Amino acid sequence: MLLTAGLLPKNRCQTLTTNAWDGRIVDFDHGTVVAFAKSWGLFYLIAFSIGVLIYTFWPSNKKRFEQAKKDILDKEDKPWT
Repeated sequence: MLLTAGLLPKNRCQTLTTNAWDGRIVDFDHGTVVAFAKSWGLFYLIAFSIGVLIYTFWPSNKKRFEQAKKDILDKEDKPWT
């Protein structure tokens, strides 16, 4: 966190950080972070869901999932001792 003389946050939710490329001060308040999380979080979850669907229906994974389905109801259907 970078605070320069005379530049203080307006409230406790605001912080001042320095942009590494050009030295400008960028203001991140709670509203900015929430807006970023709402917009990019949505895209992240959509991309993640598409990735899970691709993994699930990928043809080479069929054998793995069929084996897992059979292993659950294996011959050894009794408690471990």
